[in-house]
Amino acid sequence: MKYSDSIWVRTLTCSLLVVVWLLIARVPAWAKVEENTIHCSVMSVEGNWKIYGDIPDQALLISLQGLVNRTGPRLYLLYGPNYAWTEVQALLDFYHEKRHVDYTKIDSIPEALQKFRKYVKGYIVYD
Repeated sequence: MKYSDSIWVRTLTCSLLVVVWLLIARVPAWAKVEENTIHCSVMSVEGNWKIYGDIPDQALLISLQGLVNRTGPRLYLLYGPNYAWTEVQALLDFYHEKRHVDYTKIDSIPEALQKFRKYVKGYIVYD
């Protein structure tokens, strides 16, 4: 009986050590969630996509997104429910819940230009 008790104690001790090691190995990941959080801005580009509608504003925002996101995710555009790719909100929710993406909403083009003015150099001719 002593031999089997000894094996049981060793097995239990090794199991506990493995569990403790796994918990310790995971702690930095839990502790760094805030540090690893990606912060970006979100703006809606819903509206009239007709040539005489909001398309100049939409083109400006899409161009701004391209300039701003050159070196990292900073601006995420939400297209309306009538747009061809409607999964953008679901994708944003996934990024927020699973990939630690935190975001703030931008409500206007002037606000977006003010926030990202350091990324805007030169101009784009829209015709």
